[in-house]
Amino acid sequence: MPKLSALNIDQKKTLRKASRNAVKDAFENLRPHFYCKRWISKSNRYSNNCIGSLDADTKSGCSVIHNDLAQYIAASAPLHCADGWSFLGRALDCHAQGDKNAARHLGYYAELRAAMSILATEGIGIFNKKHFALDNLGNCQPCQRVGKTTHGTHEMAWLILNHWADLKKSVELLAKIIQPGGIPLQDWLQALYSGSSLMSIGNKWLKTWGLDLQRFTEDRDARNEASYRP
Repeated sequence: MPKLSALNIDQKKTLRKASRNAVKDAFENLRPHFYCKRWISKSNRYSNNCIGSLDADTKSGCSVIHNDLAQYIAASAPLHCADGWSFLGRALDCHAQGDKNAARHLGYYAELRAAMSILATEGIGIFNKKHFALDNLGNCQPCQRVGKTTHGTHEMAWLILNHWADLKKSVELLAKIIQPGGIPLQDWLQALYSGSSLMSIGNKWLKTWGLDLQRFTEDRDARNEASYRP
């Protein structure tokens, strides 16, 4: 299967607008719903049939409801993470029982959900063939390929993760949140390597952790063999 076409200049420009702070603000606005044992409001435009609503809202003459979509993206971050751990646990169970295909299938989706979770914390929402970057003003900017077939969830998750891994802010985030022995990874690495090495190491780690996303995205037959064949 041919390799995926890379993100174009306009898509990269849109992704650079994605804001962690906007995600934090949107998540703060979820607080009232937690008391009702919900993540987002029942009246949120995207709480039910999200993909169908986005298809309708992105037609000519229509517009997404930015506040509702921003809250959906913010809420999706911890939920994708939780689902990813669930998939991983079941993948390990299948592996222990010798069910290699089921383990491969569940492991792949654990990785996909992990990618979608971390991208959501960065303000990037991946929705089938409608993808958005939440900017500092709280607006959801579309990140589609104009005039061409848009990449779906699997393809876009890898392309954006691959692009995001090349950014300095991504490596800096990685170095802060991983804390062996309670000490940030950046402190460990700075004691051993230069700043340039930190960038190259972090970049390599992020792309290696997403290797299966690349492999199964570009080799759909292998993914389908694990997912659908008896």
